[in-house]
Amino acid sequence: MNNKIQQIKTSILHDDVVIESDKAEWKDILILYSVKVSEDNLEVLTLDQNKKDIMRGIFWDMNILSYQLIPEKINDTDRIENLETNTSSNYDSIIKNVLHIYIKKSNIDEVKKKYNFNDMQISRFEELSNEKNNYLWNSAIYGVYSDSPLEFWKQTDPQWSSVKIGTTSKNIGEIGCLVTSIAILIEKSGVPKDIHPFNPGTFVLALNNNYGFDEQGNLIYAAITKIVPNFKFQGFRVLRGKTKTEKYDEIKKYNNWGYSIAIEVKGATSNSQHWVALNNITEKDITMYDPSSNEVNLWEKYNWENTSQFIFFTNF
Repeated sequence: MNNKIQQIKTSILHDDVVIESDKAEWKDILILYSVKVSEDNLEVLTLDQNKKDIMRGIFWDMNILSYQLIPEKINDTDRIENLETNTSSNYDSIIKNVLHIYIKKSNIDEVKKKYNFNDMQISRFEELSNEKNNYLWNSAIYGVYSDSPLEFWKQTDPQWSSVKIGTTSKNIGEIGCLVTSIAILIEKSGVPKDIHPFNPGTFVLALNNNYGFDEQGNLIYAAITKIVPNFKFQGFRVLRGKTKTEKYDEIKKYNNWGYSIAIEVKGATSNSQHWVALNNITEKDITMYDPSSNEVNLWEKYNWENTSQFIFFTNF
């Protein structure tokens, strides 16, 4: 899929790329594969080249790739945030030729008809699709990650630190403070999630499957809502140049309004940035969940002058 997307990008002159992904679930692809292969009297658990070809064919039967070049008036900062510098600048809206790449999943019933599934195969498909088996499929697809409490979620946890960010060479351990903080906020909010267990590792893997990062590793916030529909990015507030009291009051105001907040604490300059998840605000202190330390007091750990901005999400 990534190779075909890259071929499209290199063959069409464009200014920007938006990938709109409604990609087929791996669970459905693997169930189709299991039913199809077992009916052909082949065992399912081991892979040879023939079985890889069968699975590859199912993947492309379940995913339709298309594209369109559209002139659009856009504002870059409405779409992505830079994970390396986390700078948020204001740009004038300009016209760009935007290459829209669409990944659309096929109707699974039509695919079953294409494969001429008989009543027994359909019954097997329904059994494997039953919700009682979701935890098994999630274990197979996302890997086995423990259900540790969110206060222990660190970007360098060996369970997920090596998970790559999108198609980049970087991983969670290197530039994953923002996505780890957002995963903490999602878990803290209590919103429903279809990923079990849910943690920074499974969250990034789900983002990768939904093309939630661009080629530089910038997070595309719209992808978060595809994974967790009730958790929605609303915007950011710049705190540079404000006094400590003004920063405290601004963060407190959005916290009191019920938003989930991630705060940048190192100035968001080149090679100096870090994000933490807001936990609570008292009359004197701001407490946090820090992806890189066990400290909980925001401005005892980080100089308040370097608190540059925060992003906020609705979970209601």
